[in-house]
Amino acid sequence: MNTWNELNFRTNLIQLLLAIYEKWSKIEKEQSHSFEHCMITYSPSYGLKVSAPKGEMSVTDYRYNAVHIGSSIKNLGDIPYYWLESLAEGD
Repeated sequence: MNTWNELNFRTNLIQLLLAIYEKWSKIEKEQSHSFEHCMITYSPSYGLKVSAPKGEMSVTDYRYNAVHIGSSIKNLGDIPYYWLESLAEGD
């Protein structure tokens, strides 16, 4: 069973990934960024993909149920959350 903190983390992560997806889909061109052992890519044809040592995440449409988060990703230590946050907020 998921703990409250884990569910809250996953909800925040989904909102963050949707924000990046929405921002980059408006640009309509491929993008790729890396940080430490993580890579985030966006393509208009396949959407947003994030690869991290603990698992992968993807967004294929701007809908909550179009976000996939690998089952091994359970807390902030599993991904560079603040880096992703900076991508969502930055220009």
